[in-house]
Amino acid sequence: MDIGLIFNPVIISVLLLCVLCVRKVNVLLSLIIAAIVAGVLAYVPIAQIISEHWSFGEIMHQICNIPYADIMNTFVSGMGGNSETALSYILLGTFAVAMMHTGLTKVLANKISAIVKDRKYVLIGILTLLAVFSQNLIPVHIAFIPILVPPLLGLMNKLKIDRRAIACALSFGLETPYIVVPAGFGLIFQGLIRDNLIQNGMEVGKNDVVNSVWILGIGMFLGLLVALFITYRKPREYKVTPLTELSEKDEETKFTKKHAITLFAAFVTFVTQLATKSLPLGAIAGLTIIFGTGVIKHDKTDKMIDEGVGLMGYIAFVMLIAAGYAMVLKSTGSIDSLIQGIMPFMQGSKFIAAVMMLVIGIAVILLQKMWEK
Repeated sequence: MDIGLIFNPVIISVLLLCVLCVRKVNVLLSLIIAAIVAGVLAYVPIAQIISEHWSFGEIMHQICNIPYADIMNTFVSGMGGNSETALSYILLGTFAVAMMHTGLTKVLANKISAIVKDRKYVLIGILTLLAVFSQNLIPVHIAFIPILVPPLLGLMNKLKIDRRAIACALSFGLETPYIVVPAGFGLIFQGLIRDNLIQNGMEVGKNDVVNSVWILGIGMFLGLLVALFITYRKPREYKVTPLTELSEKDEETKFTKKHAITLFAAFVTFVTQLATKSLPLGAIAGLTIIFGTGVIKHDKTDKMIDEGVGLMGYIAFVMLIAAGYAMVLKSTGSIDSLIQGIMPFMQGSKFIAAVMMLVIGIAVILLQKMWEK
């Protein structure tokens, strides 16, 4: 194997990123460090140093003359590539927090308990659908889980449901829709795939992405069926702990006008982002209805935005930093040389290429598990 391929800046940078993440270094710092290393290695070629037997003085001279400012400028300029995505996460986080403060999720918890009765698969199905809706129809992401699920734990205990089955159902509902359906968070995800393919010279439309990812959805659905009806189907007992029961007389659990307005705002958010293909605009439309109608008072606007940033802001910054990291990798010119170097091993086969990517992903996961032990 060509020594230049082994010491390719992209390979070293990505491996370093994996190691840092496995060692639980903050992902933002990991991305920044990996980007700087990639930029430095573009100016200090390790393969050339080894083959030409550079002296220590030559290496230090090269290191001292690296334009570090240019590397960071490239990194910062690349962050703009995911600015719309970051804004979407922050606005949707604010929208999710606003919905929580209206008490709508408490109402849903009571309604679910009344519908389910003694049918465990009905409960699992409802939670799965709510998770699906949280990605596309009412894009609140994971915000509904800590509000909606705890009140239902008592019902889960009564039905002796294996909570791992619930975890699988929620994971399916949170992941599959944004991968398969081009709405809500799916609009962000599929847009990222399309934009990055276009940036790397492959002209694709959004429909091309949709027509490809449904295969992943089928695989995930089959996995859900195996989890629910084979792996975790047996009853399981859990220790009973005191849970706060929702009172039917509690004003927070009655469906009121403010809850109806909140649902309407969610509908407007969904329609707007479908019509305009802009998730930030959809979130703004929903927030305008919630604040404009007085469902949440104007003096609480700052609090809602602060909580929204706290809920989704970290993910937004990760997306920004990741875009900067990608820009640095592209600017090194090492991606093209890496692709040219590995093409002979793939023998022009898409199957071999897919298997290699799958093996690399599994290897990273196994490495992480081994390191944690």
